[in-house]
Amino acid sequence: MSSNTSRQPATTSSPKSYAETPLSEILKHKDEQPEWLVENLIVCEEVGAILAPAKTGKTLLAVDLAISMASGKPWLARFQVPKPRRILYLTGETNQRRLASLVGKICTSKGLSPSEMNSLDEYLKIEFVEFPLLKSPADIARLRQTLERYSTEVLILDPLYLAIQGVDTAKVQEVGPLLWGLKHLAPKLTPIVVHHVTKSSGRGNEGPTGLYSAAGAGFAEAVGQWINISRTGEFRDGVHQLNLSIGGRDQGEAAFKVELTESSWECRIEKNEQYTEDRRLRKKEKRDKSGQELLKKNLLIAESEILALLRESNEPRAAGYIETCVTKRKCLVHNVVRKALGTLEAEKKIIQVDSDPKDRRKRGFILSDYAQTWEGQLDKLTKQFEEKKEFEHRAKAERRRKRQSEGAEPSVNDYETAQVSIAEDDMTWDEGLSGDEKSCPEEEFALAGSP
Repeated sequence: MSSNTSRQPATTSSPKSYAETPLSEILKHKDEQPEWLVENLIVCEEVGAILAPAKTGKTLLAVDLAISMASGKPWLARFQVPKPRRILYLTGETNQRRLASLVGKICTSKGLSPSEMNSLDEYLKIEFVEFPLLKSPADIARLRQTLERYSTEVLILDPLYLAIQGVDTAKVQEVGPLLWGLKHLAPKLTPIVVHHVTKSSGRGNEGPTGLYSAAGAGFAEAVGQWINISRTGEFRDGVHQLNLSIGGRDQGEAAFKVELTESSWECRIEKNEQYTEDRRLRKKEKRDKSGQELLKKNLLIAESEILALLRESNEPRAAGYIETCVTKRKCLVHNVVRKALGTLEAEKKIIQVDSDPKDRRKRGFILSDYAQTWEGQLDKLTKQFEEKKEFEHRAKAERRRKRQSEGAEPSVNDYETAQVSIAEDDMTWDEGLSGDEKSCPEEEFALAGSP
C-alpha cells in the first residue's frame, strides 16, 4: 500500500558570513557625530567606567551623574546634558537611608522642584537588589528583562566587583567579553561600571589615576570612556578635594580640580592645566628612568661579552672587530659597545696596545693581565721584522753593486733573476733562524682577527 504523503525537503540555515556589510554601507556613517549623553563626557553605546581608590567618592559622583542624566541638569554644574535619559542604577555598597539623604541633597543643589523630583520616577530607577552575576545566564536573563521593562538607556553597576564574582579577573579573555557584552543587553544601551583601582596606584596624591590602573585585567581593553577620581587632600570638614581625569575614544583627555562640600552639595570645579603638564613630565621621567635602566643593563651585557671575547686570545683585538662581534652576538647597538669599551678602559680592565709591528699606528684592545706577555711578544716580532728588512736591504744593495760593476743595464731577465735571488736570500736568512723564529709567517705581524 503506497503512501501519498509528500516529504518536505529539509531546510538548513546557512551560517552568517563575516563579510555581510559592504564598505559603501560603512562609509555612509563617516560624517556622523557622536550622540552625547553628557557633552564631552559620556557618549551613547560605549562602555564607561568610574575608577577611583577606595573611599574616594565614586558612589557620590556616580549618583550625581545618574540624577543629572535622568533630569537633564548639568553634572557638577559644568557638563551639559542634552536631554533626560532612562537610567537603571544597581547599587550594592550603600543602604537606602544613606542613598535617600544623598539623592535629596543632590536634587536640591540642582534646583529641582518637588514636581520635577516626582517626575524622576519615570527616568531613574535605583534598585537595592541582590547584585546580578555577569557570569550567570539566569541573572543576565533577569537583567535583560528589567532593562526592557524600563526601556533603559543607561545601566550603572556600582560596584562592579560584586557582579564579577567567580570570574578570573587576571585573565583579559574572561573579563573583557563580560564588559563588552553589557552594551548588547538592550538596544542602544550605555553601561557604566563603578570600579576600584589597584592599591599601589591608589597611594599618594599624584593626580587622577590612569585607565590601566583599574584592578584586574580587561578593563582598559573594553572600556571606551572613563572618569578617574583621586584625592588632592584629606577629607576634612565635609569637603572633598578631588582631581578628575576624563577621557575616551571620542572625548580626548582633560583634567579638572573639584572641591565638593557634601552637606550642601556645593561644587567648585576648574580645569587642571597643571595636571596635564605634570602628567607629561611624569611620563617623560618614567621613560627616561626606563631608558637609563635599559642602558645600564645593556652596558653590563656588553662589558661581559667584551671581556669574554678578549679572553679567547692573548692578542689585541681592534675596536671595530670588537664592536662587530659583540653587536652581532648580543643584538646591541654600536654606541653601547663603544661606551662599554670606554668604561672598561677607564677601569683599567683592558688597555690599548700596538697591534702590528709593521705599522705602530694600528692599535687594539687586550686584557690588562695579558698586556705584559703581549708586549714581550710584540718586541720579539718587531725585532724579527726589522732584521728581515735589513737583510733584504743589504741583499738588494749587493746585487745592485754587482750589476753596476759589470757595466750592464738591467733587463727583464735580470729583474726575474733578482726576484729569484731575493727568494733564495730569504731562504738563507730563514735557515739562520731558530725553530720558533721560522714559524713566524708575515700574517702573524698583523692584528689577529682584525676585520
